[in-house]
Amino acid sequence: MTRPSERYAVIVTRPAPGAEKTCRQVAASGWHVIWHPLLQIEATPRPVPSGPFTQLVVTSAQVIPALDDIARDIPVCAVGAATAARLRAHRFTNIATCAGNASSIVAHLGSVPPSGRLLFPTGAQLGLKLTRALQARGWDVVRYLTYRSRPVTSLSDSLLSQIRSGAVDAVMFFSSRTASAWVKAASVSGVDTRNLRAITLSAAIAARLKSSDWREISTSDAPDHDAILQCLGPGPQTKRDGCAEFP
Repeated sequence: MTRPSERYAVIVTRPAPGAEKTCRQVAASGWHVIWHPLLQIEATPRPVPSGPFTQLVVTSAQVIPALDDIARDIPVCAVGAATAARLRAHRFTNIATCAGNASSIVAHLGSVPPSGRLLFPTGAQLGLKLTRALQARGWDVVRYLTYRSRPVTSLSDSLLSQIRSGAVDAVMFFSSRTASAWVKAASVSGVDTRNLRAITLSAAIAARLKSSDWREISTSDAPDHDAILQCLGPGPQTKRDGCAEFP
């Protein structure tokens, strides 16, 4: 059996664009990064719903390319500092940053203003819990579907080879959908996870993985990027060879 000190690689499962920053920071922590996105993202171009809107909520950077026709001074609630930074790069000027769960967004928005109409760009079948929570507080929520995601059905031969060699220490999960995709794809591919750690952004994501036998399942103290990196911990100092598999 491979000893923990000999495992130097981490699998990052989130899709682009968020994966790029994650891969670089994980590599900077001393790990060899294997980027293997478990969701395939497909844009679904369509016109922006008719306004006016008093608030924009952005929970994923995936939607930003679809926001070109929206006024840049609309108040925006962005989930995570990385998403907020991308919105600023697209010239949005009135941005507040929230933590990554529905409760924190609802708490941030507080009381609904008169004629409070909110635009929520999101992916197909995503954001339903947040929509219901906002509607329960009186917001008129307009969902704007800008993309759909499809889970991968199997793991690549290259990834399987590295897992079976004993080089991989951990797999990082940033959403429940990627966790569910891993469980199915790993089962199809015959992956043994007993020597792997699962590093997750939330307890809900961790729950999706408990049908598999992991060496350890860890959840970050907060649903944000810095916290999950801290949960992963530093890697072997001699293996700082970058994010070799990120394009």
